[in-house]
This record gives sequence, C-alpha cells and structure tokens, in this order.
Amino acid sequence: MFFHFKKRGFKWYEYIAYYLAIPLAAGTLQGIRGGDLTLIASHIAVFFSYPIVLYQANSIPIMNSVGTESIFWGEEYYVGLVKIIPRFLWPNKPLAFDYKLKELVGYDFDGGGIYTTLSNDLYINFGYSYFIFYILWLLFVHYIYGIIIDSKRNYYSRIIALFIILMGGIASTIGSCEILLLFLLFMMLYYSRIKTL
Repeated sequence: MFFHFKKRGFKWYEYIAYYLAIPLAAGTLQGIRGGDLTLIASHIAVFFSYPIVLYQANSIPIMNSVGTESIFWGEEYYVGLVKIIPRFLWPNKPLAFDYKLKELVGYDFDGGGIYTTLSNDLYINFGYSYFIFYILWLLFVHYIYGIIIDSKRNYYSRIIALFIILMGGIASTIGSCEILLLFLLFMMLYYSRIKTL
C-alpha cells in the first residue's frame, strides 16, 4: 500500500514476484531458525503447498462436519461482535469461533483453533444463502478500497479504511472496528479536553 500511495500501482508481474517471494523468504527463514540449512528447500515446499494442506486439514473436515444441517446462523459474527466485552465482566463469554470449529471436527492440539476459506465460512454461518452475504462483503471491500485509493479523500479516512481492510475475515473485522471506534472516541474526547484547558 505504501508503494501504491507514494509511487504507482504494482504491475501484474510484480504481484506474482511478491507472492512468490513470501514462501521463499518464509521457508528460508524457517530453515535458518531451525539451524539446519539443508532443510530450507523442504520448508519452502511446505510454504508453497500451505493453502492445499490447510484446505485438506481444515476446510474438508469442517464442511463434512457441518453438512447441510448444522448451520451456525451467524454465530461466528456474534462472537466477533461481543469480542470487545472483557471476560471479567462476562465470564461465560463465548470463545473465539475457531476453537468451536476445532472442537467440531475433533482436533485436540494446544494453541488456537482452525479456520476455513471465506466462502466456506459464510456457508457454515448462513447455509445456501451464503452467496448473498458474499456479494455484500465484496461490495463492502470494494467500497473500502475505493476510499483508500481516492487521493481526494481525507488522509485520516484513508488510514481508517486501510486499518479496516487489513483485518482479514469478517468476524475479525467486526471486532477490530469496535476497537477502532473506541480508540477514535477516546482520541476525540482527549483532544477536545486539551483544547478546553
């Protein structure tokens, strides 16, 4: 984004080079960090195949477990909405939805949960009407990108739009927008108090 704002948009081949460089760099750093430079090539191969591995390990088991009966009806987004409430105020606040998916497919490992692709994510939350929400999400993303690349827009609105677009999935965007709104409210109150002193 910085390069786009300051210079120009990427060419198609620059995008390809950028996305190829990520697994190459990650695999190389993983080999260096592990202390065995002979494994760099295998680490690079793992990072290149990561989307396929995640699809086989996460998406297929999740979709098989949900099927057509166990639709969550937006529960994931509700969890994102209440994320901002501190646990000491709500001890039984739901855990992050990725933990629920991990439990659903029967995985038992330390650490976080599992996730799936956006289209699968929308399906397990809304069933066969998922495509409506997918279209709405794409229109929202298109609108946010329009704010970011519009040089006539206020600089602060472009920064806020950039913050929103970098959050990733829908549930994390909902929770992060709440935090952003609280931060902006705090800053408005803080600066208005300074001006009155």
